[in-house]
Amino acid sequence: MHYTTTSGQHSRTLRAFVDIGRTTMSSERLTVKLIDHARLFTYETQPAARRKPHTTGP
Repeated sequence: MHYTTTSGQHSRTLRAFVDIGRTTMSSERLTVKLIDHARLFTYETQPAARRKPHTTGP
């Protein structure tokens, strides 16, 4: 599911999902899964490192 929120002239698109497997999982597995989802929610991508141009010769 995708949601769009607006605040003044700014808008943000949010994504959400529904996990239907939780009714068949143990509480321990659900705890691990919740921690994984929280880690994914707070994940920030790192900028790609720029390569130096390859030069030939002295």
